[in-house]
Amino acid sequence: MSNRIPKIALLMFLLAAAYLAVLVLLGQERAMGWGLSEGEMYPHEMVISLAVAGGGIATWFLGMYRAHLAGSWRWFVACLFLWPVAFVYTLFFNTGREA
Repeated sequence: MSNRIPKIALLMFLLAAAYLAVLVLLGQERAMGWGLSEGEMYPHEMVISLAVAGGGIATWFLGMYRAHLAGSWRWFVACLFLWPVAFVYTLFFNTGREA
């Protein structure tokens, strides 16, 4: 296993945040609240948001899986209830090299 999944998921999240910041800086009214609803999104923006969500969910499951393999129930529960912890766990504490 490698850290490809959490790194790609984090990169997609950062790209989506940068895209939204560009929309706000360009003065688009639909992005002024720092969020887009489904009705305000173009198809490519929907794909970006689904890719970010999918990467977050994949990292969430990966964090729980690695914690289970390592026998660490504390990390497992932390990843289960706090999904950002899964990013921290998979990127810094259990990188998958020993799993």
